[in-house]
Amino acid sequence: MFKKNLILLSVVIAITGSVAFANPSMGGEPVSGKIFLSNQEIDFSNTPFVINGEIMVPAKLFCEKLGAQVLWNEDSQEMISYRDNIFIKFKNNSNFAYVNGKPKLMPVSSFTYKGELFIPASFAVDAHELAFETETARHTLSIAFRENIPEYSQIGFKHYKRISLTNYGISFSVPEYWLAFANKASSYGVDNAFESYSFETNVMSLSPQYTRSILTKSLLDGLIAEHGDTLNLVSSNTMVLGEYTSDAIYY
Repeated sequence: MFKKNLILLSVVIAITGSVAFANPSMGGEPVSGKIFLSNQEIDFSNTPFVINGEIMVPAKLFCEKLGAQVLWNEDSQEMISYRDNIFIKFKNNSNFAYVNGKPKLMPVSSFTYKGELFIPASFAVDAHELAFETETARHTLSIAFRENIPEYSQIGFKHYKRISLTNYGISFSVPEYWLAFANKASSYGVDNAFESYSFETNVMSLSPQYTRSILTKSLLDGLIAEHGDTLNLVSSNTMVLGEYTSDAIYY
């Protein structure tokens, strides 16, 4: 009886070892894939690669680029991605992911490679209800946005989301609960019985005829024309944000 159990155990180990491949190089050189967000390629520390026609990507960085908040459970080897009331739970070496608690079959099983959990990119994008296009021949997946989706962060005890205008190479952070205004491009704020705030982005190119001071004065004149005597100017200053020098008006 002991001998039979020992043989059975050896068979199980052999089968398990063959299933948990976690290696893109099996069967030849790996075929790399590319992910584009707003026509800009996402840079990964571990390059995405193709398995069975699906582009596999590092789960944490990819979901964060989709604007999701990510939580990793070391004990269960599970990752939870949350964005806009959609929870997705990925588990290592599994064909299934759970979307708002319901099991969904993925086209390729998840696995760990070079210390990172890899998942099929198309499944994550589709589960988060985002539009995308794939080009099988070029091994690319493109997500089209005029504005990049927000990346979340915590500053002190408050939560903020970072909005990136990828076409212009600038970004800014607003409170997590602020919403985009439907009637104004790149504008965010809140308007309810308790508070009313708005943040509007205007991108204007500098030239000899339109210096920063001229454009700032034009912006200020526009605010005065819009709000009149109700406008309360708090302060104005010039600041460096990343690679950009900006004039900020607080009102």
